[in-house]
Amino acid sequence: MNIQQSPFRAGVFNAVQGISKQVLAGVAIDSLQEHRYSQNGSFPGMRALCQMTTAYGIAIVTLIAAVLATLIVFIHYEVLNFLSRALARLVWVGRPRIAILFFTLLIVHIVEIWIFAGGFLFAEWHGGLGELKGEHGKGIFDYVYFSSMTFTTVGYGDLVPTGALRFLAAMEALSGLMLITWSASFIYLEMTRFWREK
Repeated sequence: MNIQQSPFRAGVFNAVQGISKQVLAGVAIDSLQEHRYSQNGSFPGMRALCQMTTAYGIAIVTLIAAVLATLIVFIHYEVLNFLSRALARLVWVGRPRIAILFFTLLIVHIVEIWIFAGGFLFAEWHGGLGELKGEHGKGIFDYVYFSSMTFTTVGYGDLVPTGALRFLAAMEALSGLMLITWSASFIYLEMTRFWREK
């Protein structure tokens, strides 16, 4: 039977074609799931379409998370490498050397938080990947605040990611935990060296 011969099939075909165009344009998953195409409130192809859209969102967010995690690990490694060499030459400085170490690492962590905040902003701007919900005005500092709470694994819960952004938040929490412990172990090693030199 031809699609043109059945008005119901033609309607379903047009609906699926319209949805796929909207998905490619970046329509949010939530709005797709709420859209109704028949009188009983269900559409047989909707589940497969939402799963495809969810897989697309997860793939994009996974790519964003991988790029951001690689970038911040690279930055962290290079800063620790530089500090290791620079602090070895600053033996004569004494106690301020530890302050230099501490504040440099603090600045590096702040930069890493801002990088992930930019990732959240980009992912939400991309559309269809989720959003931050809660009491906030959608300004850059709201994203930085959420990123800092996630990076440090504090998580007050006043801002909550939805959709595929939850994976990005999980990756930031894991990355933050690893980088903070990496910094802590580096500070411990430098303090041990400092105490031995006294």
